[in-house]
Amino acid sequence: MKKKLFLLGILAIALIFGIMVLGCGESGNGESVDTWSNVTSLNQLNGTWKGSYNSGAQSLEDMEGITMTTVGEFTITINASAETASGTVKTTVTFSGANIALVWDVIKESMENGEGFSVDNEKHSISFTQDIPTESITGSIEEGLQSLQINQNGKKIKLPAGTIDEEVPEIIMVKQ
Repeated sequence: MKKKLFLLGILAIALIFGIMVLGCGESGNGESVDTWSNVTSLNQLNGTWKGSYNSGAQSLEDMEGITMTTVGEFTITINASAETASGTVKTTVTFSGANIALVWDVIKESMENGEGFSVDNEKHSISFTQDIPTESITGSIEEGLQSLQINQNGKKIKLPAGTIDEEVPEIIMVKQ
């Protein structure tokens, strides 16, 4: 009898260890693997969501040796019952390359006088924050929902590449 209990104990430990090693729905770093499905109701999007993207370095055609990286940060609040949305978008464009010292003054002068722009001379970057006033989303609900996906626990939404702009990659937004 003791031998059978011992073997059952070993099997139970082996089973638990096997589940831990395989991850059972987790990635190798301990994070849950998301299962995505289509958004079917505006109620699934109710709340505040944050997300960002990084375009990666892109060469500028007009300026040899200069690259540009764009980072966008989004905060969107959706009120499902009122069918409204509002938020903010902060965009930062950073310039780099061997010739940046030659063209930085020209780049920053074209932006310095713009309202809402801030210039960082050390990083060779220009930032702009834009508020998105509360607006009705009634007419765009069905069309917009077709392209969105939500994860299994309703804490993340996925916007496919090109949803915001043709050059913006896929964005994962997290519920706050």
